Amino acid sequence: MHKIFSHTLFPGGALYELPECDSTNSVANELIRQGKARHGDVVVAVAQTAGRGQRGNGWESGPGQNLTLSLTVSPDFIQVTEQFDLSVLTALSIRDLLVSYFPPEWVKVKWPNDVYVESGKISGTLIENTLKGREIDFAVVGIGLNVNQRDFQTPNAVSMASLCGQEFDLNEIMGGLCRNFARRFVEAERGGTESQLREYLDCLYWIGEARKFRNTATGEVFEGTITGVGPMGELKMKIRNVERLFDVKGVEFLA
Repeated sequence: MHKIFSHTLFPGGALYELPECDSTNSVANELIRQGKARHGDVVVAVAQTAGRGQRGNGWESGPGQNLTLSLTVSPDFIQVTEQFDLSVLTALSIRDLLVSYFPPEWVKVKWPNDVYVESGKISGTLIENTLKGREIDFAVVGIGLNVNQRDFQTPNAVSMASLCGQEFDLNEIMGGLCRNFARRFVEAERGGTESQLREYLDCLYWIGEARKFRNTATGEVFEGTITGVGPMGELKMKIRNVERLFDVKGVEFLA
């Protein structure tokens, strides 16, 4: 197969380019189980047949049109109780790429780590951690970024091409994403997690706005205002002047 991609994250990392797989996260996790994974590995698929997203959802991606990849890192500076730091730096690295193409005020992070351009979802992330005691031994960061696909079955999905009216070189976009992720990772490793969280909150979708949500446990629809995130990355929301925390499966955004 003619190679499309040429990027890894860090020196020593390997690039695994697959013509097709079920899920790049599954492939990366299998490399970890086999003891073959290295810090900085990238698994990228031209076609992904069973991509996975948050809440057990699938990820729609036309073959050869978008980026579907998984980054394997060993974030030994992140404690198990601080796992959300990895979500923050991942979302910011995707946003860093997109603000090169769109006005910064258009590009928002929807909690916990989806990225939106205006009101359309352009990127999703699924992070799966392998733990060793109180530390993360390996993290597999699965990223789907809509680049050249223009027609979607998924409501609210957009791509760089559908918004800009032109196609993009996938390897160039992947290179920008990998460089941004590596920079954000090193920044966090050097003590930058608090400043990254401030950046994250500055661009958080719907923060400070009265909006409708659904409590997925009870089905109740309510109006709330996002005020930030909790110590474990929970969504912090004010509802009738009472502050509440929701985990990733606890609340659905409505309008």
